[in-house]
Amino acid sequence: GGWPVVFGALVAAVWLSLLVLLTRIKEPPLVQRATRTFGPTLRQVLARRSTWLGIGFALVAGAGFEAAGALAGPMLIDLQVPTATTGWFFSLPVVAAMAIGGVVGGPWSDRGKRIQRVRVALIALSLTVAGLALAVSWLASGFVAMAGLVLVYLGIGWFTASSYALFMDLADVRLGATQFSTFMAATNGCEAWAVWAGGWGVANFGYGPALLGMAALGLLGLVFLHALAWQAVTPQR
Repeated sequence: GGWPVVFGALVAAVWLSLLVLLTRIKEPPLVQRATRTFGPTLRQVLARRSTWLGIGFALVAGAGFEAAGALAGPMLIDLQVPTATTGWFFSLPVVAAMAIGGVVGGPWSDRGKRIQRVRVALIALSLTVAGLALAVSWLASGFVAMAGLVLVYLGIGWFTASSYALFMDLADVRLGATQFSTFMAATNGCEAWAVWAGGWGVANFGYGPALLGMAALGLLGLVFLHALAWQAVTPQR
């Protein structure tokens, strides 16, 4: 029992899935034809400013919430929240808040101009992270931190649904999976640097200033949204 069994089961599941993919699934003719045009289409997509603006947005916009999510557990422990309470908090209230935010944020972002909606979601999420930072700095209360984190995770679900819809809009239908996956890779890159920077900020300045700084850095995503909006009304040369 224990971790060896779990690890072995995961490895077996991965290899069984790969085996099924290799032996049972054949590419349809449409996919085979698309493969021959992949290179030229990829070059066209990489030549578009919208592709690089989308990648830039993905690399910076999530800085505030990525740092807040990574630091939330250690912060609650340092605020003397019991481990059992912390576990319950992340398994129920956090999941529910993100789900509600995502369910609301997706349709909401469809009912207006996408870039404007994403801009509002980003500003609201950054302000929420900043509010959490100030509350933790002034009150140093585990209960206040959990209440603030519920709002942050609600904003995370809202912003994620809105921004992912934007990435879908930016993706060329001929290269949709590849281009969208590239945007997702950029969001992972944002998580990597934001978690490192947030941890460095906590070690040197404390949770409040670190989260406040990361929320401000996330607002750099507005620059890329402005450029995308400008491009939408300006002919490309």
